[in-house]
Amino acid sequence: MSKEDDHGIRSWFEHCWNSFCLRSLDTTKPNTRFVSQAGKEVVTRESNFDGLLHDPVEENITSILHANESIISSEDYTELMRITSPFHITVETLAHLMTVMEQHCQMGLQLSQKHQSDLKMLPTYVTNLPTRKEEGEILALDLGGTNFRTLLVRLSPNRDAEVISEAHIVPNSKKILAQDLFEFIVDVLKEFMKRNQLNLNQEYILGFTFSFACEQMALNKGKFLTPSKGWILSDLVGEDVVEKLQKIIYQKQLKVKVTALINDTVGTLMACAYRENTCRVGVILGTGTNACYFEDIDKIHTISDRSVLSPDATEMIINTEWGALGEGGCLDMLITDFDREIDRMSNNPGIHIFEKLISGMYMGRLAAEVLATLINRGLILKTQRDHQQSYRYYAPFHALYMLQTSHISEIELDTGKTFANTRNVLKKLGLDYTTNADCAIISYTCRLISRRAAMLTAAAIAVLMKRLHENRKKDMKKICIGIDGSLYRFHPRFNMVIQRHLKILAPVLLNYELRISADGSGIGAAICAITANDARQAVRKDEIEK
Repeated sequence: MSKEDDHGIRSWFEHCWNSFCLRSLDTTKPNTRFVSQAGKEVVTRESNFDGLLHDPVEENITSILHANESIISSEDYTELMRITSPFHITVETLAHLMTVMEQHCQMGLQLSQKHQSDLKMLPTYVTNLPTRKEEGEILALDLGGTNFRTLLVRLSPNRDAEVISEAHIVPNSKKILAQDLFEFIVDVLKEFMKRNQLNLNQEYILGFTFSFACEQMALNKGKFLTPSKGWILSDLVGEDVVEKLQKIIYQKQLKVKVTALINDTVGTLMACAYRENTCRVGVILGTGTNACYFEDIDKIHTISDRSVLSPDATEMIINTEWGALGEGGCLDMLITDFDREIDRMSNNPGIHIFEKLISGMYMGRLAAEVLATLINRGLILKTQRDHQQSYRYYAPFHALYMLQTSHISEIELDTGKTFANTRNVLKKLGLDYTTNADCAIISYTCRLISRRAAMLTAAAIAVLMKRLHENRKKDMKKICIGIDGSLYRFHPRFNMVIQRHLKILAPVLLNYELRISADGSGIGAAICAITANDARQAVRKDEIEK
């Protein structure tokens, strides 16, 4: 073959490759502008995201680099692929993850095997969905990873809930001891009640959303297990959360009764089910991550006291605490050296491994670790690089270490042309002089890391969908997954990547929808609180009549 023929074939191949990879980057054609899907309320199996720059960029994650290949040398490209290759995961890898997670789900539900499972699979004692007949004025507390909220929820039959909510920042000094934390919370609650002109001499019920692992013995009784999200609460481990909070409420002379302790995932599920009665899964994708789902009650062998359950109960919400998956090494096939470094530097090394792979608390730091290595290899920010310095003492490295997950969401709005959002983020971090090659590589790296997180999330959701479908094959044609959390709400592509992979991984004949659960922790806690209170009143009435 002549050199001319060889050159012609190469040119033809490159033309075909570019036509495939870059066809949606042609801004002269309609429907090519990327539109963020952040905040999209409902995504279904059939959602096609019309008008979005989606298929080539998501199918071929490196396309943003090919759009700028004239400014990225082949040597740099090869080295970049070598460094980032561990973040490329296949459908086969996701299938393996699903098998492992299913095994840990099964073990976590067995009394004799639960100590072998990374998943705590905690019974929540929530056995009923909302009826939309609930009525009353309920207080709620929502303690999450970053913020703390006080809420007043008014429920009326067949009407949307009315919610008054105030957000508060929890000082770091209150994240050490539960005594200090709960005194702070109750003081804030008392002022909230005064501002909203509630009668302090009147009795109120309260639902408490506590976004940390608890082993519940009843709906209003739960033993705190392990801290997460950078919290300590050393004096609460092994103690009853409700009892400790209730004691301080009475000390502060408030007539408030805590009738329900729930996790934020349970609140998300219940609030979503208040609007969509096919909701059977609740997922949190924010600072941390977790999920819950309805399990067949006969398959739950870890319920400590069945006497507190209604005789009619057939299913119960299980809090999986899926963030802990991998603590025993079952996810080692997914763990990169960068992930290990993130774990080593965290407040809880060896704990909550799955959470560190996908949650908003760690995503920015993980991207910074990868980008620091790219600086050290001389792949980015070359014009500012002094090769005599170690990258850890190099100013741009410290700037990139301020990278947050919110910055990644902004970077992902870029389509590979001007990199306006990437440049804007880098300027915020003090890096004013960046080349197109810098921006292309940084954008690609952020996209790769967040894409892996969404793929892993899809696989984990698919496991829960599979369990639900197997339990109720005859009467379950559709499952709604209620989702809340800043990562899901504000990342422009997260829901698209989850939806695409659920199409492959979820049960084939099962329709599904991903639905943002509005104010899940507040409304969900209120629904659980009033349901528990109504049940107690019904029991008392029955006892009196007898």
